Amino acid sequence: MRIAGRRTDGAMYVTLGGGIAVILKGNRVTPPLDQLVVERMGPWEPAENGWQARRDVVAKLHLARVGPLPQFQLGQSFHETRVLQALRSRFGHPADALFIPRNGIGEDWVVFLQHGQHYGVGYDLADGTVTFDGEPVEVSAVWEGDEPPAEVRATTFYARFTASQKKSKAITRLLS
Repeated sequence: MRIAGRRTDGAMYVTLGGGIAVILKGNRVTPPLDQLVVERMGPWEPAENGWQARRDVVAKLHLARVGPLPQFQLGQSFHETRVLQALRSRFGHPADALFIPRNGIGEDWVVFLQHGQHYGVGYDLADGTVTFDGEPVEVSAVWEGDEPPAEVRATTFYARFTASQKKSKAITRLLS
């Protein structure tokens, strides 16, 4: 067992070996999860992993009640939580089968992980209700200067994503 990371909200990412991990927060622990799934739920800050820290975590694990993953919220904002709930509702997935990875959400676009694939879709959030722009498109990381496929460039998601990136670069230049 190793304490692989922690969050400011008190959640701890604990690897159990064999590619299995759990998230421990307060007196709750998730059912065993694939370690890659937990890593993608980052960001995880480095955690002290000495003998006494591991002993304390083992004691907490023995007393913890198993709870479903949605109970953990993992420091998501209200905005992120609304979008994630709408995605899960739209696709009918259980709470542990669809995630938004780190840096996977903007003001009007979201990238989510479903069955090991990344998808992107544009959305609007008005009065607490999320509406999506069309169908999600499969996306993958591209190197700067490379162009994604034409079918991705033609989507609303791509237009919103690139506008968001340009806005972010402009703000960075303004602040520096």
